[in-house]
Amino acid sequence: MRNKIKKKVRFFIGIIVICIIIGGIYVYMKASSMITSIENYNVAVEMYNTESEKYNELLENCCVDNISDMPSEMGLLKREKESFIATINAVCKGNSKEKIEKDTKTIDSLIRIIKTNNQIVQQITSPKEEWVIHRLKNVSEIKSVEQVTEKNNPDGLLGKSGGYNSCVYFSIKNLDVKDVSGNTVVEKGVDGGGGIEIYSTLEDAEKRCNYLQGFDDTILYSGSYAIVGTMVVRTSYLLSEEDQLYLTNKIVEAFTLLDD
Repeated sequence: MRNKIKKKVRFFIGIIVICIIIGGIYVYMKASSMITSIENYNVAVEMYNTESEKYNELLENCCVDNISDMPSEMGLLKREKESFIATINAVCKGNSKEKIEKDTKTIDSLIRIIKTNNQIVQQITSPKEEWVIHRLKNVSEIKSVEQVTEKNNPDGLLGKSGGYNSCVYFSIKNLDVKDVSGNTVVEKGVDGGGGIEIYSTLEDAEKRCNYLQGFDDTILYSGSYAIVGTMVVRTSYLLSEEDQLYLTNKIVEAFTLLDD
């Protein structure tokens, strides 16, 4: 009787040992297959963090608050441990090669988005006047565009300390401006449609908006204003608030299309 019991105990112990060995082999094989996936994941994380840090650095002198789907700051991702023991631990917690590879693909997609955002930020930071004019001409609501020069500088801000590097004004189709003084687009200024003031720094653009804010809800209110990059986008008070917002959004769209 005792011999039978001993045999049964030995049999069950043998089964348990075999299960442990098989389980260990399974975990070992899973961990081994995951290591390369984790290494690829960490490469993607490094690229993501590099582009994110670049984005955050670019935003130190650029405003994207008025651009949809562009965050004000990018966070950083953590690397996964690549040691064999850490990988075995990850397997035991339910992680898998398939999940890691899926996460890696997601990060790769995010990297492409951040790279695109970095390009957009760079092109709207103190852009050339010619570039701004070209982009405005792609806005269907805009009728004509004229740049400010030293000879027709209406407010004396061109090239001054804290003033704009360059400025262009534009007229709008179907906007009645017969009562706005001036004969040219520049002479009519923002009242005649709108304008883009281009600054070398975000600080100067913010100071300009703070100045314009002082005229809100007064008889001197000239219309909407919004910072895009280091530019101040302005629209005429003759437009309804809805049309001011619509036109500003159309201009922002034109400015945020990537250069060919």
